[in-house]
Amino acid sequence: LQLPATSLQWFAASVNRTLEAQFSAWIRAHRPQDAYTLLRREHFPLEIDVHAPDSVGTDRLAAAVAANELRAPQRSAIVVDAGTAVTVDLITSDGVFRGGAILPGIQTAARALADATDALPRLENLDLSSVPAPIGKSTQEAMRSGIVWGCVGAVRELILQMSAAVPQVPQVFCTGGDGLHLA
Repeated sequence: LQLPATSLQWFAASVNRTLEAQFSAWIRAHRPQDAYTLLRREHFPLEIDVHAPDSVGTDRLAAAVAANELRAPQRSAIVVDAGTAVTVDLITSDGVFRGGAILPGIQTAARALADATDALPRLENLDLSSVPAPIGKSTQEAMRSGIVWGCVGAVRELILQMSAAVPQVPQVFCTGGDGLHLA
């Protein structure tokens, strides 16, 4: 990556505190002329209707602001962000972040099965470029099927339930490292 010699303004929205600390330390060490801002709730032009607005991850808020820019006027939006965790959030037609659901991401679920059981193997870097068969013919195939189709089913049901809470069918936006495969 070739960065210009002129100063830059960096804005970070991260829920991974360790990686964000490493990144900001790198900026300070290698780009002392640059400005760095770690985004917080108050940086986002968004009304947040949840019990503890300060606890909502900035990744979810950034995605909600993007959905507000992309959604059709007077339509609600559902944002599915598939990464380490999968979040499914509702933004109503008036542009308000109403909250949502958080579940384990596909890779996280695979690690959790191996860590929490005695006999199930660790599935490293699940290949999501192809859809698994619903009926696995080996332990690994069955795990992959359960993890992937379980996530798809959970997201599908959350979209249905959230859609029932608004007057018209919302637009659905999918993002994140596994977003393309999940979509």
